[in-house]
Amino acid sequence: MPLYASTFLWPDPVISFVSLSSGARDGDAELVEKSDRWILKAPGHFSGATGQSEQRVLSTTLNGEPTLIRGSVFVIDGDLGLRVDELRVGSVEPDAEYVSATAHFEHLASACTYRHEDGAARDAHQALTFPALDDGPGMRAELPCCATAITLSADEPVPLEAFETQLTTFQDLLTFAADQPCGRTSLILTDRSGNDVQVFGRDKYKPFNGKTRKPVEFSLRFVSDQTQRVIDGWWSS
Repeated sequence: MPLYASTFLWPDPVISFVSLSSGARDGDAELVEKSDRWILKAPGHFSGATGQSEQRVLSTTLNGEPTLIRGSVFVIDGDLGLRVDELRVGSVEPDAEYVSATAHFEHLASACTYRHEDGAARDAHQALTFPALDDGPGMRAELPCCATAITLSADEPVPLEAFETQLTTFQDLLTFAADQPCGRTSLILTDRSGNDVQVFGRDKYKPFNGKTRKPVEFSLRFVSDQTQRVIDGWWSS
């Protein structure tokens, strides 16, 4: 289950929503925070019939932007509410496809700092290649020196899940390199029309806000000309 910590600043304590799936009806919901998770409290607006999926999809407008909310039914004060697992600010298309994704990760900048012991440095402007995985095609990765973010691009528009699969694999490699958890702090996708959509939630874990390590403390940095070989080996393992 994707995590959703309280990283989004909701503009109002109550929202009006429209249901995009079965098991929910249009209405207003109060935002309630429980254990770093946001719950939509709307008595009588969410059902939990036997055999029905626990997931619900809603649309709303936040800060003037069309927003998709995806979540799971959750018991609150004796009634069913909705635990928010994902927000997509900028689009309400549940099955939208995207051509690129830019993600910020904790400790990425330090892991992209060059040191002489790394040997020959790779061309900072040369894109890396992320091999295809079971759940997604291969992608190009832009990761310049001292990068604070990584940008993935696909040859053809693909669902968010395809980018998520590649980013999760990279996040595992980054965590190995830093020898500590490296949470994703932001994710912005671009659809085929050039529209940007900011995604909250769907992360492997929430940011840990750990102490930033000095570049010398990393067992692997992404500036060596061996970086592509490391990526090929990690993706095939």
